[in-house]
Formats: sequence, C-alpha cells, structure tokens
Amino acid sequence: MTGKNTPSTQAVESEKETNRRFVDAVTEDRTLVPEEKQTTFQFTKSEDSISIYTEERGLMRRLLQHPEFELESLRVVTEDSWGNYIDPDDFEGGSVTGVEGSVPIGALSLKTSSRKTSQHSAIVSARVLRGE
Repeated sequence: MTGKNTPSTQAVESEKETNRRFVDAVTEDRTLVPEEKQTTFQFTKSEDSISIYTEERGLMRRLLQHPEFELESLRVVTEDSWGNYIDPDDFEGGSVTGVEGSVPIGALSLKTSSRKTSQHSAIVSARVLRGE
C-alpha cells in the first residue's frame, strides 16, 4: 500500500518509460541558429513552481529525466509539421525540439560560486542522469 502523496511504483515506472520515449526523440531544431534556441525560467512571488521552456537538446534531456519535472507541452517536428506545440499525451512520434514544464521552486538554487562548466545542460545536475 502506498502513502497518500506517494505515487505507486507502477505509476513512477510508467512515467519514466513515457519520459524515456520523449528523451529518445529529443533533437535540436536545425532551422534555428544558436541565438534563436531559447531557454526561459519564469516565476512570480506568489507561485511555488518555476515554469521552464527550452529548445536546447542537453537541457531538454536532463529536464525530462528530472524526477520533479512536470511536462506540460512538447514542440514537435514531423514530416507533416514544423514545430507544433502538443500535449505530451498526443505525441505519436517525430522529433522533440522543445519542452515546457515546471519544477518546484525548491529545485532552484543559486550557488555562492559558479560551476566549473558553462554548459547550459549543467543547470540540471548530472546526478539526475544517474538517478541519484
């Protein structure tokens, strides 16, 4: 039996499998130059979560694997469309070129010193990829 706010093991595994499908489809939109590939973090004082949108491949992959990332929409390129925003439940294939979702405000932290790398994907810890 699971706790009131604890997702069942089956539900967690199902979500991981769904996100793995998205991770495997992630690519960058080659029609955009680097200056056009945006990442935004947005929140207001009254909110308890941070809205995130990114078109950067490494950051998309890490966010999709973050245990607290709640996926809201995907930007998808298919043979028939170029960059439509869809509900994740409507994903039937194609290339994921953008993700939008949120994380709890507690997931954001500004450190007293900079990381050793300036890679944007490092914003989301590599520990996420190792499942730590």
